[in-house]
Amino acid sequence: MDADKCHIYCLHQPERLDSAIHQRLLSVLPMTMQSDINAYKHWQSAQAGLLGKILIQYAFLENGISFVLQDILFTEKERPYVNGAIDFNLSHSGAYVMLAITETGSVGIDIEKHRTLKPSLFQKYFDAREWMEIEQSREPEKTFFQLWAIKESAIKCDGRGVEVLSRTHRQYDTDTVLCDGRIFHFSQLDIAPDYAAAVAVTKPLQMEISHLHVADLLSRI
Repeated sequence: MDADKCHIYCLHQPERLDSAIHQRLLSVLPMTMQSDINAYKHWQSAQAGLLGKILIQYAFLENGISFVLQDILFTEKERPYVNGAIDFNLSHSGAYVMLAITETGSVGIDIEKHRTLKPSLFQKYFDAREWMEIEQSREPEKTFFQLWAIKESAIKCDGRGVEVLSRTHRQYDTDTVLCDGRIFHFSQLDIAPDYAAAVAVTKPLQMEISHLHVADLLSRI
């Protein structure tokens, strides 16, 4: 891997997988991961979980990384990691599953499908300038999700999750996020018109995005 890059893999799968393909992908996973996937009640969650795991394996292979799925561990916050000089992070929403991976510092990624909601219900998570941006926007829900994706990517990069969400705010003079005293650099990702996505890293990196389909994953297993 290039030390100055963050590799991002964006998988688009809007429909339910054919059962034979689902089973083929599932058979690649360690038994514990298979059990976790089979425990989901809804096919959308099971499919996103399955594709996320296969996407990790794909990224390992594409970047010549010697780790395998059996090497993945989890923090007490259920954040996946490996004992090595790389970091990776997953996110999924709607028809997309995304993975960011780097060998330089930590990384967090988030994607959000736009949907109807009342931004005011979440006002406590925004500071005055962020909230002004939402209120003054011609598309307040779109702006809400853009900011939300930035915040989520930062708290995932930090590793502590939602406990620091209300202390995580965009810094408007730079492309950074202040996350409970820690500074992360963020990039917004243009994935699709009705989605917001962002990636956060511990130092500025070049973002390299690969757009994939399930056929790409099948070619590597």
